[in-house]
Amino acid sequence: MNDLIFPFTHWVGFMESFPKMLKNLNNAIDSRDYKQIIQLSTEAIDYIYQQQKPILLAFLETRAHAYSMSGQFDLGFADGKTMIEYVPTSPTGYIYKANILSMYGQHNNAIEIYDEGFKLVQSYQHKEIEALKVGKHLADKQFQKRVDPVHILPTEITNKIFSLLPQKGLVNSMQVSSLWRGHILQCGDAWCDLLVEGGPDDVTLARVTPSIGNYVKHMTINTTSEKIRFAFIKKIKEAQFNKIQSLYLTVLGTAYMRSYIAPTTTALWQIRNTLTSFHFDIDSNENVISIAEILSSCSNLSDLFYSTACPLSTQSTDFTLLEENNFYNLINLKIKSSSITESDIERILKRCPKIRRLLMNGCDDISILNRVDQLTSPNLEILGFNHPDNTTFPIPELNKETTTTAAIKKDAGLRVLYTNNDGTVFPASAILPLIYKSRTTLEDLVVNMSDVSPEELQQFKTQYPNFRLPNLTSLVTWPFRGIQDIIMPFIRYSTKLETLYTINVYDMDELINALMDMVTPLTDLTISFPHRITAEFVRLFENYARLSKEAQPSLEYIKLRHFEEITDQTLAIFGNIKTLRKINFEELNNVSADGVLNLIKQLEQRLTYVRLAEMEIVDDGMINYLSDIEGLTFMKLNGLKNVTDQGIRAVVDKKSNLMSFELEVTNCPLVTEECISYAKQNLKKFSSTYELYN
Repeated sequence: MNDLIFPFTHWVGFMESFPKMLKNLNNAIDSRDYKQIIQLSTEAIDYIYQQQKPILLAFLETRAHAYSMSGQFDLGFADGKTMIEYVPTSPTGYIYKANILSMYGQHNNAIEIYDEGFKLVQSYQHKEIEALKVGKHLADKQFQKRVDPVHILPTEITNKIFSLLPQKGLVNSMQVSSLWRGHILQCGDAWCDLLVEGGPDDVTLARVTPSIGNYVKHMTINTTSEKIRFAFIKKIKEAQFNKIQSLYLTVLGTAYMRSYIAPTTTALWQIRNTLTSFHFDIDSNENVISIAEILSSCSNLSDLFYSTACPLSTQSTDFTLLEENNFYNLINLKIKSSSITESDIERILKRCPKIRRLLMNGCDDISILNRVDQLTSPNLEILGFNHPDNTTFPIPELNKETTTTAAIKKDAGLRVLYTNNDGTVFPASAILPLIYKSRTTLEDLVVNMSDVSPEELQQFKTQYPNFRLPNLTSLVTWPFRGIQDIIMPFIRYSTKLETLYTINVYDMDELINALMDMVTPLTDLTISFPHRITAEFVRLFENYARLSKEAQPSLEYIKLRHFEEITDQTLAIFGNIKTLRKINFEELNNVSADGVLNLIKQLEQRLTYVRLAEMEIVDDGMINYLSDIEGLTFMKLNGLKNVTDQGIRAVVDKKSNLMSFELEVTNCPLVTEECISYAKQNLKKFSSTYELYN
């Protein structure tokens, strides 16, 4: 599209002629020549009426040009459409609309616009018709020159390309030509995942469900638009999506659901043979679809995630009204409710005897644990009890390729236990029996146990002799006074423990001694909010440094949070650990910028991951130095008061060409929204999502 030099000629002509008309009219008014006043007024009215449309078109034309030249295709196209609606017999709108399409390679669509203009522009407007002819000729010439990849490439390649496009990209690409539309609608891999969000694209998708419905395997409905929701639920009910394997109804997707409970249950029944995963999330006090109703409609479910703002008992989780058949396919169950009682869980587990992963949020009574163990053993592998969703410690997924049937697997039993209990301590007397029973199978343990008295400790030691976890690989614990004596053997005598995350360690020397006694050293260590540290702390890391120099396995990741005793001298010892590749420091108030920078320089050849949080010593200079480290692939910056746009832009500019590099910037007050946008545009992986812990 050429630069604009024309549109204001109408306006200039108007500004030259109209003042003369006003002057003549004023003279007639002064002389009270009413005949002349009528004549001149009529001429002015006619003139303004005639010039109004050309002037408006001139402004629309100018804005359309500016939109298109600045890459705002949709807005420029909309102005062209407005020109046509306002003056359908003028060629201006057709020319601009077609030119914008040609600019973006849609020459075939541009030709259609020119043909539309020929039908409506008056035949006596020879100059205007000639302009349309010239435009169409150029568009046709470009269309003939174009190389349509869909036309020349093998179907396998175009299908691969289309399968990589986001959903919105697919909808937009269908508008390019009928050839593209046909190929996209027949590309099964492109439509494997369908997201319904209530936007204009959903209307298009609803229309093409006869073509794409059989390809959709995973559907998410995430909109409060009842019209859109009902349209897709209806199409499921009508068997237009008959291969869906997973369905997710989000909080938005279930809002005001009472009016379409019946269609939803019918839809679930329609896809019962293929649906294996159902995620149902409702944030209201409505009594809607119960777990029993879901399982009776979809007996092939292997995964069910059920979240409600109501007590679970009010959701009519009553299996007594159903047939006696149990639901043996369900192996992965997550329930979140404002209240879960022992009887609620008992009713479910009695009918679902093969559960291997069970997550419960909202349990009222810790006695539920004992009943869960009775009803799920030995199949249960993963158990989460009141463990928050938004957490540092996400509960592992289930490996469905394995089986834990006792007859097949001799070591069947609980492998993963997460009992953070929503951040509150868990009575040791309630959780220790389950841990002890599972001591030979536990691999991953997150446990926040209460303190115990000396008398209780002695009782536990008598009740649970030789309490060790030989297969433990990961442990997150709050080792308070008393309970620390029970936890330490888990660490000291382990031959497989790789990851340890401790919070509020009561006796640091005891922890250090246990770590020093390990046959195989840790690879990942986190120490958070320690009560105090001594010289033993330094000795531990000197030992890790010694092991690394002897080419033995040693520490690879260290995270220290809220440490007053860490100094520059301590950091220097970390630099001697030849295996250390990842550092995570938060609120280390007694180290200097030089101390941290010297450590970074020591680790420079092997450093891959850095997180720095709540440390005023971190500034743009340090961030700039980090950005020069070639092997660094992950950088997290949280709550840094002295990091500015300059430091972030340095990282972005130096790492923008790396597919593997990831940057997260959170709560840095001197980093502007403009800089955040710059990072999002230029980095392949960037986020600024708030996270309390990492």
